[in-house]
Amino acid sequence: MDTKLLEQLSRMVQGHEIWMENPSTDGREAKVDLRYGHNMVSDGIPPEHMVNPVVYTPSGLRLKPWATKEKDCYTMTFAAPMGGNYTVLVASSAIWNKNTEGWGMGPKYKFKDVTYSGAFHQMAKKIVHVGDGNGIGEPVVHGILELVPERTSLRVGDKAMVEVLYEGKPLANASFKAYSKSNRKENMLVTDDSGKVFIPIDQEGDWMFLVRHRDETKKVNEEFDETVFVTTLVMETR
Repeated sequence: MDTKLLEQLSRMVQGHEIWMENPSTDGREAKVDLRYGHNMVSDGIPPEHMVNPVVYTPSGLRLKPWATKEKDCYTMTFAAPMGGNYTVLVASSAIWNKNTEGWGMGPKYKFKDVTYSGAFHQMAKKIVHVGDGNGIGEPVVHGILELVPERTSLRVGDKAMVEVLYEGKPLANASFKAYSKSNRKENMLVTDDSGKVFIPIDQEGDWMFLVRHRDETKKVNEEFDETVFVTTLVMETR
């Protein structure tokens, strides 16, 4: 693998994430941008292997969008002729190991003197609403670590509710980050016993919600010692 690409990807272990933002619709098609970086600041174009989007239509059909490479993102376009919620998902997985030479990608047995080894699964989720209304309806839950909002958009002055699910069950006491793009402030919260978190929306614009969960029981001998899941969901104020 190209050294520059390997360095870019290794930042995933240190805190980089994928996310989707900038949705738009024209009554026939919808678009959304996929980015890679940290706290909604891009760090180059997302590597091509990360660009594997799927879309679930309001009626439950599964579509494959087409992706266009832009200056610092991939723009994904899909047909959206009917009103309702279109849920876009992008997922990426890799095994990372660390030793005295730095970070390397691949199973643990390929490296010497490994001090850390983990499988990292990242998912970006975006709900593109077409038409009127703000209800979430029947939520789309396909990832192992899921963020399920109560509504499709945010309103300043309200508390937004998001439910965190792990393997389909509420994840209690999970660390949850709500990041406001407009004032670049991180709000660190924790889910309650029912896996829910309530975020005070005090800024206009885009908000990124992020949850990270480590599972040491998900390991494979000689390949990796734990699995780390990271999921993002970007929402906008109306």
